Amino acid sequence: MIGNISNRVSAILQKKSAFIKLAQQYPSPFYIFDQKEFDIAIDSFAKTFNSRIPRLQIFYAMKSNPHPLLLMRIVKKGHNIDASSGREVLIALKQKPKTILFTGPAKTESDLQLALKHRDK
Repeated sequence: MIGNISNRVSAILQKKSAFIKLAQQYPSPFYIFDQKEFDIAIDSFAKTFNSRIPRLQIFYAMKSNPHPLLLMRIVKKGHNIDASSGREVLIALKQKPKTILFTGPAKTESDLQLALKHRDK
């Protein structure tokens, strides 16, 4: 059922003690990356929208979280990256997505030159 997240919440709660142990072991802040759950979320998102929008292309807005492991999984799943600065374009290029969407206001001359240099992406 679309919108029912109880099974995802249950999966996370089953790992609660492992999360607490990590929090006690490592200084804050830190990331806990559950690749299996992240892949499930990506696949669910894509399936939901692909069933309703023909020829859909998904672009992950890396400004929400530019962690290289997340970007790697997004690209591995066949999705694209939305970058909004020259720095983000450089990070996105390392992941080798099919397409990088360069969005947002306030671009510097060097940002625009970088985008032009990699316009094939």
